[in-house]
Amino acid sequence: MVPCTLEHFSQLYTDGYVDWEEVFYFQGLEDFLCPPLNYDFKLGGIYTSENFYFMKYEVNLCQNQTDIIDENIDYSSACAPQEEIDEFISGVNQNFQIYYPSTIVNPDNNKQPKQRFLYDQMYFELQAGKMYKSSNIYFREVIIETDENIMIQESKVNETLALNQPQDFREQVQVGSDLIPGEFYIRRSPYTIVHKRSYQKLDDLASYIGGFSECFIFFATVIIGYYNETTLSISLANKLYNFKYSKDKNKDEGQLKRSLLKDSGGYLKGNEKENEKNDEINTKKETGTEKRNAYLKAKSIKQIIQERQKVMDNITVESITKELDDSDFQEENMQNLKFQDQINDKEIEMNLKTNGNQIEYNNNQKLNGEIVKDKKIEIEMAMHSQIQNKNKNQQKIQNDNKIKNQGQKEDQLKQQKSGKQKDKTKFQNGGQKSLNKFNNKSLYEGLGFKSKSQFLENQFQLLVEKNRSHVNLTVKYFLNKIFCDKFFQNEEVEMIKEARKRVRQDLDIQLVLECIKEIQKIKDTQYDNDQQVLFNFFSKPTLKVEKYYNEEKFRQKKLEEQEKFEQFVQRSAKNFKNFNDNGKNIQNADFNGNLKNRFKKTGFNQWSKQQYYGIERYYNLYRTYQKLLENGKNQELNQKIIQQLGKEIQEIFETSKLINNLDENEEKQFKVQKYLDLNMIKQDLQDKEVQRRDLL
Repeated sequence: MVPCTLEHFSQLYTDGYVDWEEVFYFQGLEDFLCPPLNYDFKLGGIYTSENFYFMKYEVNLCQNQTDIIDENIDYSSACAPQEEIDEFISGVNQNFQIYYPSTIVNPDNNKQPKQRFLYDQMYFELQAGKMYKSSNIYFREVIIETDENIMIQESKVNETLALNQPQDFREQVQVGSDLIPGEFYIRRSPYTIVHKRSYQKLDDLASYIGGFSECFIFFATVIIGYYNETTLSISLANKLYNFKYSKDKNKDEGQLKRSLLKDSGGYLKGNEKENEKNDEINTKKETGTEKRNAYLKAKSIKQIIQERQKVMDNITVESITKELDDSDFQEENMQNLKFQDQINDKEIEMNLKTNGNQIEYNNNQKLNGEIVKDKKIEIEMAMHSQIQNKNKNQQKIQNDNKIKNQGQKEDQLKQQKSGKQKDKTKFQNGGQKSLNKFNNKSLYEGLGFKSKSQFLENQFQLLVEKNRSHVNLTVKYFLNKIFCDKFFQNEEVEMIKEARKRVRQDLDIQLVLECIKEIQKIKDTQYDNDQQVLFNFFSKPTLKVEKYYNEEKFRQKKLEEQEKFEQFVQRSAKNFKNFNDNGKNIQNADFNGNLKNRFKKTGFNQWSKQQYYGIERYYNLYRTYQKLLENGKNQELNQKIIQQLGKEIQEIFETSKLINNLDENEEKQFKVQKYLDLNMIKQDLQDKEVQRRDLL
């Protein structure tokens, strides 16, 4: 045995729960004896076994010896005087105490199945010279067997410990004066304790529930029940609500306005060159723009019409005539200046040719004078006279051509001036009626419709398409629920949650039944048949996820698009100062006549029954709306009912009022235009007859 040091205890495993350094100094273990460091010993067998392993501690009286009996002892200590030894033995009882590290095993604890500690409750009383005491101290083997797999197959991990229980010792006492004080044997207990630990396996869980079949039925019932409940909630939400996603907002308010701005550039350029093109080309180009603008919202159309109307109100027949006169005067001046420049260019070219011939003649004359000095003066004069005559003939021909060209130019100017005068006369003869026709046609040009019925059809089709917006049940939603809302978190999943939450709130059956009875009583007592038609219609509320829908960047983008749209409206209004009469007659039709013809031609594949009856439903709503406005009774109540239709429906109906004159005056304007055209034809025939007589 050697004195105990901290190293004897620091090499023991702690599992993170024992601070052996603190225990060592607190218990004063430096005054105890320990086995040597790294000392291994075996325990096993019994007295009758072939191999019997044990450890023996023997207590004797101290004796001074010079020879070392135990080679493992590396220290020396002198004995106290005999008087002190006798006094110590006779005064008090002596104790033999053993400290050893022990373990508490708790197999049911899944986090901390074992815990180490220092056991200090084993001691024996000795009486030297009076009594002999011996004891067998047993340590039993403890095995902790852990199955770490939750499936059917096993995955075992074993851990072996040596533990001593407080009752595991056998003590013997013998009285005598010549015996040693005590002997103590550390032995292996014949008992082995095995702790089996395992997680709850799936097959055991299934057996507790009632077997695999019952377990499958149970989980299938839970899953299918939740799926059916979710599916029905989403189906009901699609029928009750409209859904607005952030991408739909970007598409409706961003891409539509950008497309409109893109069309405006070509539209403005087309009006500037309209007088230089024929009606067929203009019709083809305007058709493409109208198709793209056919699905403008009623609010945008209303704003454009109001801006154009402000411009039209400031235009009169006198102002147009003055502008035509100013343009004719400017064009005539430009043509005169151009003609004068052509005359000056011809004179300069003629002078250059004359000077060239003169220079050529002088050079030839000088050369001939140097070579042939003896020629006669008569020959030189004859040559000079011939050249001058040739130049005079050329100048005369050029003057005749110039006079002829000038006469042709004057005739062309007269014909152009006469044509413009005819146009001016045609416009003046039409008077304010022709101006009104142009105003009514230009007011709605490029907006995607040519009549009120076409406008209503486009707007109602937009409403039908909007009502088709829905939310789809996807796998991401169920995965999000499986992972406890930790993953697959996006706007689509949030929209499904919002829809289910709203449906659960609205499905209070008691409240629903009471409200139905109350509403039916109010309808029967307060409203007539026409009012009930409007009352039975209601717009779907729109659901949206705020954190995806109202982002700061998206709001800034919306403001930019709004500014661009206002600029487009201003440019469009300004552009309508350039008047034209290239419109075509549009026959008046009923609200749903074109719709029925379209349905018959295209069939059920392109124009489904659902779309047809959806638009027909809006037409019926519009006709009832007109009846209530024309009816002078209960106007206050009628206005309240109309307000319940929703802002979007009201915008469409109010915008339709602005285009009433287009349908009402279309046929009348066509007849007026036809009359003016006949007068112009007669005037042209009379002018041609006068010109023919002048020529004769």
